[in-house]
Amino acid sequence: MKSRRTEVFLIILVIVALGAGVVTGVLARQLPLGAQKPLVETAGTLSLGDELQLSPEQRDQMKSIWEGVRWEVQDCYHEGESLQRERDRAIVALLDDRQKAEFEKMSSEFAARFTELTEKREQTFQRAVERTKKLLDDRQRGKYEAILKSRLGKLSSAGVAG
Repeated sequence: MKSRRTEVFLIILVIVALGAGVVTGVLARQLPLGAQKPLVETAGTLSLGDELQLSPEQRDQMKSIWEGVRWEVQDCYHEGESLQRERDRAIVALLDDRQKAEFEKMSSEFAARFTELTEKREQTFQRAVERTKKLLDDRQRGKYEAILKSRLGKLSSAGVAG
């Protein structure tokens, strides 16, 4: 009876931990962009720099501050991933062979679902980029691609940040 309760407890613990990891990963992936201007601004909405009427020097300093935060957040995300792997190894050490097999199966299923979710997000973004490009003339398209590159990083051959 106690073994069954322990097994159920560990399975619930793993599910909660994996769910938290997925949510953390999704949120952390969005954070690096949060410190920058949005790709599309609402009509009449000014950038933060414009709203605060920052000088060029202040804008550079603000950019420096938030780029540092971006890298620190990414480091925390990677450290969190490492902690999750360490936790998983510790949990697996507590399991018998049958439970380990179930844990591996469950982990694989969650990983596959997370990959599908990531692909769906990337495809949605790609479709929006392509639809936007169709609205623009050649000059605007070039400027839009430069904005995407500056705000999202290196662009792939498909025109999407990678």
